[in-house]
Amino acid sequence: MILRGATSRGFTCSGVRASNAVDVAPRDYLSPLVASVSSSTGGAGVSPSMAVIFDFTSAGVSYTSKTSTALTAKNNATWIIEGVNVGINPGVVALSGNKTLRFIADPPACLTAFNCNTNTLSGSFPEINNCVNLTTFDVGVNSITGSVCSLLLLTSLQNFACSSNAGLGGAFPSLANCAALLTLSCRSCAFTGSPPSIAANPLVTSVDFALNAFTGSIPAFGANTALTTYNCRTCTTISGNIPSLSGCTSLASFFAYDNALTGVVGGFAVPATLTDFEAQNNLLTQAAVDAILAAFVTAGASGAYILNVGGTGNAAPSAGGATSKTTLQGRGWTVTTN
Repeated sequence: MILRGATSRGFTCSGVRASNAVDVAPRDYLSPLVASVSSSTGGAGVSPSMAVIFDFTSAGVSYTSKTSTALTAKNNATWIIEGVNVGINPGVVALSGNKTLRFIADPPACLTAFNCNTNTLSGSFPEINNCVNLTTFDVGVNSITGSVCSLLLLTSLQNFACSSNAGLGGAFPSLANCAALLTLSCRSCAFTGSPPSIAANPLVTSVDFALNAFTGSIPAFGANTALTTYNCRTCTTISGNIPSLSGCTSLASFFAYDNALTGVVGGFAVPATLTDFEAQNNLLTQAAVDAILAAFVTAGASGAYILNVGGTGNAAPSAGGATSKTTLQGRGWTVTTN
């Protein structure tokens, strides 16, 4: 793609600055994402025929686009609008008519945050693995396709979201090097294989992989002491055993219902903080149901809490499991079994 600079209106593109009309071919692109952005008004010299280019060359750039009618740039970010340099600190550019948005990634390392949740982005998932300063990346509720690129270089990544992109699938990449990760929201996509392990992410607080197409099993947890919510519900074909949750000492909610889980690992245990456990509509054996009920009795929590291992496919508890159920109900729990 060639960008043409406007005469007497300098612009910055991929580290190259031009003060007169010139052609500049950016050396490197992210896989293009395309958006249709509409508004009733133009702004900052925008006309309906103009394209918008995001320039990632300024240090500490943070871009936010929360709606399909406004694109906000922060931290003295530069917006390239058909060769016109528009500095915004902070501000809003409202675009009239449909626009094609492409992301320049030369060098991408300066990008610290990108948020285009709930827009009309389409095209392949971008190559962001070289954005080594990235802390937040959110492209949820769009129409992005393909698969998520490697995230192994994103050691500063804290928040990652790509939910509600129905054409985004394949195996989810490893999170092993994302030690700073805090939140992961990837529901309602088409991911396959096993959910990624979060054993190397001790700071993560929330994981949502609901409504995908996973076919593997839930990986073992590590010392995920900050984790409060884990959701892998309604993937239908997640199978195997539920791992022990004992190392997740802040876990409050665990949702794994509407899958094909059959058991629990030996020595299955839960923390006393876990007060909403829902694994209904699986294929849990009687031994698994009994072990889950016994684990919650051992954890010792009392209150108006929820434990559901009933529904289609799960076995009924044994007499010993029924005793555990009665104990929990006496502590205030709502316990559902077959």
